[in-house]
This record gives sequence, structure tokens and C-alpha cells, in this order.
Amino acid sequence: MPKLYTYSGQRFDIHEVMGVFDRKQDGTLDFITTQDEHGRDVVIDKGGNLVNPNGYIVNERGDICSRVGHVLFTKDQLRNNEFPKFFPFTRFNLRSV
Repeated sequence: MPKLYTYSGQRFDIHEVMGVFDRKQDGTLDFITTQDEHGRDVVIDKGGNLVNPNGYIVNERGDICSRVGHVLFTKDQLRNNEFPKFFPFTRFNLRSV
């Protein structure tokens, strides 16, 4: 899979933002539910990273970030918990973004 771009032009690999999960027999991801330090239910991956409903690593604000904590997409840039997929070959008008 080719590298992707953020809105600022930063390149990243999809594996940097994907949580690590087992799969159930029906093929769906096996999310791990636990509680944070405030007693709220949260979803984590096998590495203990906080993840959103689509399995992307997020911080406590809901921003998609890399495994080392760099924010790549803020929560307001997401649609249905998904970030925009900009590939090196994507053609678009920068003024329309």
C-alpha cells in the first residue's frame, strides 16, 4: 500500500495509525473494552492504544494519531471516524480542500 498524506502534506503509512486486533470467526475486529482512569468505557487495541470505532489509534480528544502520539488528523477533519485518503497519485484542486 502506498504512503498516504495528511492535509499538511506529511507522509505516513496506514499501519502507523491502525490498531492491532484479533478477528472473530465472522471476520469482524475483536475490540477490547475497558475503562479509563475516570471510569468511562473506552475501546483499546491489543497494544493498549485507545482506538475509535473504526480501529484507528486516537488520543483522548478523538484525534487520529500515530503510535508515537503525533496527531495526523483532528477529530473535526474526520467523516464517520474515517480520515481522507490522499495518495501520491490523488488529483484534486488544493483550493477546494
